[in-house]
Amino acid sequence: IILQVTDAVQCLYKNGFLYPDIKPQNILMSASGEIQLCDYGHVSSLDSLEGDKNNISGTADFISPERLTGAKEDCRSSLYSIGLLMHYIFTARKLYNAKSLQETAEKHVKNNAASFMKAELKHLPINFIKLVERLTDKDRNMRLSSFPEFKGLVRKQLTVTPQ
Repeated sequence: IILQVTDAVQCLYKNGFLYPDIKPQNILMSASGEIQLCDYGHVSSLDSLEGDKNNISGTADFISPERLTGAKEDCRSSLYSIGLLMHYIFTARKLYNAKSLQETAEKHVKNNAASFMKAELKHLPINFIKLVERLTDKDRNMRLSSFPEFKGLVRKQLTVTPQ
């Protein structure tokens, strides 16, 4: 699922668009297991992403700190959301349990989501946890820098034999 979602987001990105609303509700699976993204209402051109703090769109539980602060977005913003999606897939719950959307958004900006992953994903192999930590670091310069790099690391994790 994660690789197919990443492929779809990467395809949009390579064609000059950012898909900022990565969340379970926007992922459709066909009977044959193929993944499709839906709800393109928040998609924006990479050329138009100047960081507008007054026009924030996306879903608070899966939104990147850059989108919330109006910082310039790139593929690392999408990788952050994919990391939160991975957390959701493996825990069946959202990372932040907040009383409001505003509080959830503030937690993305103030907290470092990566710091929660070791405890949250302790049932998974440590290298997988480290991968999710790298995706969800508050500092985007600490995150993985490309979709191919991420997909390569995921494939590597899928081929590792437990000892």
